Amino acid sequence: MSPRRWLRALRSALTPGGSVTRLSLTSGVWMGLTKFGTRGVQLAMVVILANLLTPTAFGIAGVAFIVASLLNRFSQLGIDAALVQNVEEDVDRYLDTVFALNVARGVVLAGLLVLVAPLAARLFDTPMVAALLPVMAISPLAAGLRNPGLVYFTKDLQYHKRFLYETSSSVMQFVVAVGVALYEPTVWALIYGFVTTGVVSMVASYLLHDYRPSLGFERDLAVELVGYGKWMLGAHVLNFLMDEGDDALVGILLAPAALGFYQMAHRIGNTPATEVTHVVSDVTFPVYSKIQSDLSAIRTGLMRAVQVSMLVAAPLALGMVAIAPTFVEAFLGESWLPMIVPMQLLALYGLLHAYSASFGSVWKALARPDFLTKVPLVVLVFTFAGIWPVTEAYGIAGTAAWVLLVRLLVATPLDTYVTVRMLDMGVFPLLRAAAYPTTAAGTMAAAVLLVQDRLVLGSSMLEFAVLLAVGVLTYAAAVALLETQLGWGLRAEVREVRRAI
Repeated sequence: MSPRRWLRALRSALTPGGSVTRLSLTSGVWMGLTKFGTRGVQLAMVVILANLLTPTAFGIAGVAFIVASLLNRFSQLGIDAALVQNVEEDVDRYLDTVFALNVARGVVLAGLLVLVAPLAARLFDTPMVAALLPVMAISPLAAGLRNPGLVYFTKDLQYHKRFLYETSSSVMQFVVAVGVALYEPTVWALIYGFVTTGVVSMVASYLLHDYRPSLGFERDLAVELVGYGKWMLGAHVLNFLMDEGDDALVGILLAPAALGFYQMAHRIGNTPATEVTHVVSDVTFPVYSKIQSDLSAIRTGLMRAVQVSMLVAAPLALGMVAIAPTFVEAFLGESWLPMIVPMQLLALYGLLHAYSASFGSVWKALARPDFLTKVPLVVLVFTFAGIWPVTEAYGIAGTAAWVLLVRLLVATPLDTYVTVRMLDMGVFPLLRAAAYPTTAAGTMAAAVLLVQDRLVLGSSMLEFAVLLAVGVLTYAAAVALLETQLGWGLRAEVREVRRAI
């Protein structure tokens, strides 16, 4: 194909329109650009700030973020998910009610952040949190004023607009947080960056969508939305306890520096693979909602989603396990060395999470959002059955090991069981879709570990670059071998994507 034809194909792929298949592929491209673009900016910000601030500063900010996240999750109404799942294409009649609900929620959240600030400071034995949380209350106020028309970016798969919306706030967060840290390297750099995200997102929502809300409110519409979203609320609450309950426990039992290490390990170890799950789940939910009456199509889409998730997530996660010591030494410095083992364990956690990325989208699209509450509830029981004594005995490495064990032995099997029963399919196709990329990534990780043990270049940055090159080349070779010798079928999937584009 000539360069001109490649450019035409790329432009076509990035232009929304056409069939659901075409829209889903286009959305996947844009969601990938959005998630990896924004997370790339945030990772760069975190790495720079880690060299300017202490682990204790990150831990203090981490306590404030846990409190803000807890209140945010415990007040999620699931309204956007209800609108996306709604079969109506035009949901304008709901939007003023949505806006009124969001404004009320923002005011309540801001007030609660101010009220609980002294209590949180005492609970976590971190006095400075009492001053941080009232400033952070600006963010939920701004979030409540966002344009409710943003829901169309997801409902209509207009992810090119969502790209602009999310990247604008990430870039401004980077500028503000790093700028403040360069001027005065304290915990306030992280807080001002957090507030900037909320304010910029609110402004961008009106620049990117032309809907203009009013404070109209219709009780019947609110009841309908909340009726669907009540299970989403339960899911958000339980997901907070699973995603950040371990952070909260570390903050209560251990020193702020330990929380700083653990949250940094979470960001760097778990985030790369987990972001793949966000891309896939964000794209597949509206797509599955449009074809919710065709189980065969959803089964096919799910297996492709698992394969795509693992194709990207497996090398990111297993590569992070292998390269973690060199990465920390090269980019963060010796003060962050205690986070290496937790980061490796949480990277494996992210890999398992990536495998089940689309399962929740299936549950929501088939009008069973209750599973998003019921399944995590079971997992949560097992998580909190042992995490406290393990954390007290082994510190943050014990915490990470326990959450990984529960994900491996409880969450992943349960997610799989519910999904295959719902779609009336066998488990083998899902496992096969995950097995090939995981095998290739395991081969890559083994090669990186082998070279790392023998590599002495005198510069951790240079060693990281060499190991990265070894990993990329080994993974590419392993993928090619599995495709040509064992019949992976990846080329057929690529051809299907090209035909759809």
